[in-house]
Amino acid sequence: MKGENTIDIDFGGTICAHGDIAGKPLADDTFAKLESYLDAGILVVIHTSKAAKPENVEEIIQWFEDNGFDRVDELIITAVKPHAHMVVDDLAYRSEDGNLPTVEEFRAFRPWWDKSRDDKADDEAKNQVIERLNNLTQNLWGDK
Repeated sequence: MKGENTIDIDFGGTICAHGDIAGKPLADDTFAKLESYLDAGILVVIHTSKAAKPENVEEIIQWFEDNGFDRVDELIITAVKPHAHMVVDDLAYRSEDGNLPTVEEFRAFRPWWDKSRDDKADDEAKNQVIERLNNLTQNLWGDK
């Protein structure tokens, strides 16, 4: 299966802050985890729309080097979405059984880092997901 040994990791908002290619990694163990994937033979793809411009790819490579990651030549940095076993992205919505979000879920969605999140809207979206899962469970196993 294509991509079974590939991890696709978003750059902005996942590895570093959104916006300019600057600053430190968001988590202290980011580079250690990237190295562990590489050591395990996992293909690491850094997926970012910024990579659509070649000069931005050079800037991203420089960011890794400036922050002490010396294995940047083992990463694939691209704007093209790869076939991957796992996608890691701060703006991702998890689709269960191909169910796309409703308009309400779309409007209520807030990334984890959004400090202006409306907890009530988050609770409503969570309740909708729980209701969907309960309905799915009931359809699979009936009333038990």
